[in-house]
Amino acid sequence: KTAFSQEKYLRKKARKHFQTVTALRPSPLVLCDHFMAKGPDKLMGLRRDSLSLLLTLSDPRPGARVLCLDGTSGLLPAALAAQLGGDGAVLAAHVRQPSLDGLQWLNLTPQCAATVGSASLQQLLTWAPSSSPSSLPSASPSAP
Repeated sequence: KTAFSQEKYLRKKARKHFQTVTALRPSPLVLCDHFMAKGPDKLMGLRRDSLSLLLTLSDPRPGARVLCLDGTSGLLPAALAAQLGGDGAVLAAHVRQPSLDGLQWLNLTPQCAATVGSASLQQLLTWAPSSSPSSLPSASPSAP
């Protein structure tokens, strides 16, 4: 074979068998795509378009106070906290054990992560507002 033919053959085999890795900056949509490919049950089957719709319709703006019933391992509260930009509050209510792993997945700044609190749904349902409705007494901010 000629040298050109051998180079062409090697390029073809390299293209076929060479694996490339692309590092992506973590974002809520990238993580949603990742978990949909690996195991959709971790995010309760939340797809990319559904997450985008939730974030768009909830319209979290800096300074807002957001209540979120979470079953997505903390991805939805972390995405809301990222959109608030550290100015506001997100309370993630949960039915079972709280899991706010999404705060670590998105590499949020400490200021953004500090805006996320967690409380069980039972605590929210039995909470009676007192004279100062500043926050829930049982809501515990999560530590990243």
